[in-house]
Amino acid sequence: MGINRLLQKLKSIQTKISISKYAGSTVGVDAYCWLHKGIHGEITWNKPYVEYCIKRVRMLKKFNVRPLIVFDGGYLPAKYRIELIREQKRQEYSKIGRELFKKGRVRESFPFLKRGVDVTPDMAHKFIEALRAENVEYVVAPYEADAQLAYLEKKKHIAAIITEDSDLLVFGCKTVIYKLELNGNGIEICRDKFGDVEEINMLGWTDKKFRHMSMLAGCDYLPSIPGIGIKSAHKYLRKYETVDKVIQYLKGNNKVKVPPNYENDFKKAELVFLYQRVFDIETERLVTLNPVSEDLDISLDTDYIGSNMDKNIALGIAIGDINPITMKPIIQAKENVVEARNLLPPYSEIDFLNVNDPFTCNPFDLVKTTTSQENTLLIVSSHKKVIN
Repeated sequence: MGINRLLQKLKSIQTKISISKYAGSTVGVDAYCWLHKGIHGEITWNKPYVEYCIKRVRMLKKFNVRPLIVFDGGYLPAKYRIELIREQKRQEYSKIGRELFKKGRVRESFPFLKRGVDVTPDMAHKFIEALRAENVEYVVAPYEADAQLAYLEKKKHIAAIITEDSDLLVFGCKTVIYKLELNGNGIEICRDKFGDVEEINMLGWTDKKFRHMSMLAGCDYLPSIPGIGIKSAHKYLRKYETVDKVIQYLKGNNKVKVPPNYENDFKKAELVFLYQRVFDIETERLVTLNPVSEDLDISLDTDYIGSNMDKNIALGIAIGDINPITMKPIIQAKENVVEARNLLPPYSEIDFLNVNDPFTCNPFDLVKTTTSQENTLLIVSSHKKVIN
C-alpha cells in the first residue's frame, strides 16, 4: 500500500512519539488500515474486527485525542488497473487458502485467507454503527480516504493523520503518524523535516518534486517503469531536474522499458494527487482537493479524478447512509450479521466431507436476514453531530 520503500528512505526523520502529544486536538484516522488489521486478526485469532477498531478509538479518547475516522468510498477510475490486479491476486490467495483449509491444514491456510480478503462497505458500516454508539465523528469519502484526509488537514479540521499508507505524504499531508500501538506510541513523520533526510538528499525540494519522485517510483494510478524505485527516481530527478527530461532519458535507455503512453498517464495520475474529489464537511458538497485554476483545463479528466455527484447522494455517502459502490441506501438489519469467523469451524470439528464449502463466496460478505423496507435519500437533521 502506497509508494514502495518510501518510508524506509525517510527513516532518519521518523520520530517516536506518544499520541498524548495531540491531547486536545482532533486527529484523522484512515479507517481501512484498522479494518484490514482487525479482519486479519478475526481470521487468525477469532477476535471481532470491530472490537479491534473500537479499542483503538477508545485509546485515543483516553489520551484526550478526538478521533475523526475517515472511510474509503467508491471506486476511483484512476485505480481501475491496480484494483483489477489486486482482485485477481485476492482470488488466487483465497483459492489456495480454501484448498489448504479443506485439507485440514488450517494454520497454513490463514496467511492466504488473510491476503484473499478485502474490506466491503457492509463491513465498514458495522464499524460506523459502533462509532455512532460511541459518539465519535466520522466521514465516508466519496472516493479515497487518502485524499479526504489530506483535505481535512489542509482545512485544519485535523492536526495529524494516523495511517499505514505512505501515499498520504505524496498527497501533501504535513504530519502523519505510523505504527500506532495500543499504548499510544507511534512514529511521526513531519513534512517540514524533509530537508533533513539523510538517506536521500531532498534539501530545497518542492512538494512537486517530491511528488514526482514518488510517482516515478511507482504509484497506484500509474503503470510502473520496471527497475525504477525511489533511489533511482531520486537520482534521475537530481540529475535531470524535471520529470519530462527524466522520461526522455529513460526512453532512450535500451535497458529500461517505459510503458506506452507513460507521459500522458503520468500527467493524469498527477491530477489525481492534486484534484481528486473529496467531501467538504462545511458546504456538504464535493470539491476538488485543491482549487482548479482557470488556466488548467481538466474537463476531459473529471471522471479520472472522480465524478461529481448530487449533493444528497454525496451527503448520504458521507454519513454512511448510502453504499458508495452500489449507490443504494444501506438497510439496517433486524438480525445480527453472520460473522466470518463463525463460518470457520473449530479445529476439532473440521469435517469438510459432511458440510457445505464455507468458501463458495467471500466469507466476509456479511449475510443479513432482513425484511424489505423503504428507505429514502433524505438526510436526518442530526447528521451534523456525526461528521461535525
